[in-house]
Amino acid sequence: MHPKAANPKEFLESKWKHAFTTFFDLDQNGLIEWKDFKDLIEVIGEVRGRRSDFFMTARLCLPDIWQKMTEAIGKEEEDIITLSDWIQLCQSSRKSVREPAWQKAYVEYMFKLLDESGDHLVDQAEYVQVLGYFGVNRKDSSHCFDQFAFVSISEIEKY
Repeated sequence: MHPKAANPKEFLESKWKHAFTTFFDLDQNGLIEWKDFKDLIEVIGEVRGRRSDFFMTARLCLPDIWQKMTEAIGKEEEDIITLSDWIQLCQSSRKSVREPAWQKAYVEYMFKLLDESGDHLVDQAEYVQVLGYFGVNRKDSSHCFDQFAFVSISEIEKY
């Protein structure tokens, strides 16, 4: 059993903090700012090419995600999102009956970014490559992918 599994609240907060620092606070200053999103757009342009569909998707989707995130927290777009704000956002998203607009937009965007081949499937190589943009090492991202794949196969086998 995972050590944090005994306390789901602590586990979720740990997971949310990890997402905050890994996928959103790109400059590691303890805040999520529009600058972090702009930097991500630039990284995608450098890695995938400024004329690629991935870069164009990032340029279109990330401003929308930022606007929806700040709106969900009750902040202006020029404001910042603290770790406390982020945890509150994640808690409220978890309790929501419908998937919040920011989260839906982010999940759709990330899937497009992960699906490099455009085959509507994300394989391990694609997953590992994209997580590398966020500084996640190959071993950890491969392990994470394997965990998702195992759960998916296990769930499918139930039916």
